[in-house]
Amino acid sequence: MASKAIATVEPIPPLRPEAPDLASLPSWAMTLNQTCMDLRKNDAYRIGSHGRKVVTLPASSMPNPTQRAYIERRVAELELMPQPGPVKEIDATIGALMLRYMTARQDDEMVRARVEGYRIVLRDFPGWAVREAYARWLKGEIGREHDASFPPPERVLYEAAKNLTMAANGQRVGLQLVLDAEGYQPLTDAEMAERRERLAALTRNIVNTASPEDRGPGSLRRRPECPEEIARKDQILTNPGKGILAGLHEMQEAENAAAE
Repeated sequence: MASKAIATVEPIPPLRPEAPDLASLPSWAMTLNQTCMDLRKNDAYRIGSHGRKVVTLPASSMPNPTQRAYIERRVAELELMPQPGPVKEIDATIGALMLRYMTARQDDEMVRARVEGYRIVLRDFPGWAVREAYARWLKGEIGREHDASFPPPERVLYEAAKNLTMAANGQRVGLQLVLDAEGYQPLTDAEMAERRERLAALTRNIVNTASPEDRGPGSLRRRPECPEEIARKDQILTNPGKGILAGLHEMQEAENAAAE
């Protein structure tokens, strides 16, 4: 059964460097990725010996060897994705953009200024992200006031390339959490019932042995009141001719004298 389950795992397809499809994760990998990211977001993690954040998953949810191999390959691919450049690829995308939108009214100085503007805002991104940002502009997927008949503003391409790069890095972090995750065996119903019973017994023991008058280690427990003390308190509380505070003070003095 185990070998059959491993053989039917949906693979994680390799990323194409020139046009990576980050949404190509199968459902099982997306679920693991999102689960670990949610745990990390909610601070349900610890720092492992390797210095990375480690989350815990039920043993039944841990990736099997085949799944781990697919995840490791994708993580290795994603580690290279955020690197800037190559410059030639970025310049090629900018060149294609300028060629598409160049008009007869633009002189060489205007063209050079526009090219330099694109280079300044895009040079720190990977070439694939710049190319994908331009493709999304042509498809009308970015830009609040999109009009493909005009060249994209530098800021629009910058934001799109940045978001694409962050998405690649976020997927790498999530899948690395999956690889670093530790499995645990959830308690059975019988084990949970036993723990509840032990907790209930401990609570009953505390209630039966502790006194409300205890004030901590070393303090004396208040002795029970004798019938005379009870009668005296009743007399004070029911005597309209004497203030309660005065009566209590009188009773305290009597107790102090008896103690001496």
